[in-house]
Amino acid sequence: ISDDHIVFKKNRGRFLVSGCEEIGRVTRKTEDAIFGKRLNTKAGRYGGVMKKEILLADYFECAHFKDFSINDIFFTHIGDNFGIVPVSKSEAVLRLIENTRPFFRFNRTEDYADYLTYFSELAGKTHTYDLTLTGDLNDLNKLIAFLERI
Repeated sequence: ISDDHIVFKKNRGRFLVSGCEEIGRVTRKTEDAIFGKRLNTKAGRYGGVMKKEILLADYFECAHFKDFSINDIFFTHIGDNFGIVPVSKSEAVLRLIENTRPFFRFNRTEDYADYLTYFSELAGKTHTYDLTLTGDLNDLNKLIAFLERI
């Protein structure tokens, strides 16, 4: 499970992912929901939002820069009702491109083909889902139950 800082790579036909950040930033709302108390760290402004910067390993089991096989991909968002819905391979490719396109700079025409091939192959080798979470933290138990089944 990762937030917004991950590394995808392909090695010998296998797709791998690793978390790459040792530091995380939490808003007051996240601090209340996850920790249930105020952390003894001064808040700073990041991207216009007040957050506290924490060393993730102080609070969670972490494996920074350790590669793991990718089996499932969840496109998460917040909604009114918890749900996990399979996403088709073609829709998965479109969402992967949509979510990563701003971070790529293409220098050659071949780069476009490589980019499309990479995500097409990734979507073909994984199970992909649309995950709707709500403000109810009990939904995480439903997610855990789902993950234990797959």
